[in-house]
Amino acid sequence: MYAKNGPSWSSARAAWLLKRVGRAQKLRFAPKTRLADATAKLLQKGNIWSNVRSLDLVYFKPELEDVHCGCSHADFCNATAWLLGCASGATFLRLVAPRLPFIPRLPKLRHLQLQGQNIDSLRSSLALLLNLQTLCLKDLDHTSGRLARLHALHNVPRAMFTSISALRFSGLRQLRSLMLDGIVPKSLALAKGAALHIKTRDPEAARFPVWQSVIESLQSFHLDAQADLDGTALQCLSAASNLRVLRLKVKSFGSSDSPIALTGVFQQVERLCLHAQDIFVSFPAGKLPQELVCITSETLYVSFASVAAFADSCRSFYFGWSNMRGLGLIDLRQLLADRGFDYRECISIKSSRLTRGGSSTSSYSQEIGMQGMMCVCGACTICSDKGRCGPDAQFHAQRVPEY
Repeated sequence: MYAKNGPSWSSARAAWLLKRVGRAQKLRFAPKTRLADATAKLLQKGNIWSNVRSLDLVYFKPELEDVHCGCSHADFCNATAWLLGCASGATFLRLVAPRLPFIPRLPKLRHLQLQGQNIDSLRSSLALLLNLQTLCLKDLDHTSGRLARLHALHNVPRAMFTSISALRFSGLRQLRSLMLDGIVPKSLALAKGAALHIKTRDPEAARFPVWQSVIESLQSFHLDAQADLDGTALQCLSAASNLRVLRLKVKSFGSSDSPIALTGVFQQVERLCLHAQDIFVSFPAGKLPQELVCITSETLYVSFASVAAFADSCRSFYFGWSNMRGLGLIDLRQLLADRGFDYRECISIKSSRLTRGGSSTSSYSQEIGMQGMMCVCGACTICSDKGRCGPDAQFHAQRVPEY
């Protein structure tokens, strides 16, 4: 059920929905206009929400010209409080709003996604969710969080956002996956067995000391930064013995004078994704990622210590470029042809592709390559539908483990 609210929400329509909503298991509530009386009465019918298992609650801030007719934050919070209080059987909750002071005890809640929240006011609420299995925190509305974004945009000194609150999730014994998207806490504690996934826009985030206490829990690291990267800033992640996925979207990766040797942390991951304007890399002998995505909008330079070793080790790869330098990919293409390996090549006026593997076909879009294939957190909407109880999966839901 999708409750969008608006002028068409008459009493008759509310009554029509009231007869059918009792069987609804999914509810998306995202009002863009002021809540009508009929809508409010519908939401306050507590007994009709007992079957709801999935709640997707999104607040849209009114535009300046609609400030008098848009849904106020207070109305949204009141409606949300009613829904959360009545839907005690919910197993999935996605909540997008500037602030919500309290989340009631939801004993069956397994999957929680929070965006735009103040984590300080939600500590007591999260401590009550003892059966929580996946948790995704994104762009929390914290003073320090705003300073972190200012640092990314205006180069504000990094010391100004070291006061982000401590996150203590050691009491959530059922937690299996924690995704921190744009969040760098002052300290972090996780229960044994919980996997940590990090998304950040700060090229120096891998060096932050907060991760050292939970480095064994780190399973994926995603960097999206408009900066030149030389690779050394990521070698501190070599201590993450369980790191499976490394995804980098940067301005440039390496240079023509100094190609980056993909050693250390780049060899220990199962999936490696590089997306930059220019990429200059060399693949050494030894262990290599099993799945590789390498996309450039301009220049791509690739060299191999052993083309044969790369072809034998990397079961799935995608190379996309506008300008190619060096003979690495030419040698790879020739070897694949000589051995009769299954691969595809597409050359157009603006770009070229060389792919191999089931997940790297000619129809394999950059968006899927950068997010769907590479995200394994099981906590965000990109890679999971939460056991078919949350929003529809966008990419590769079969890759997400069932908890």
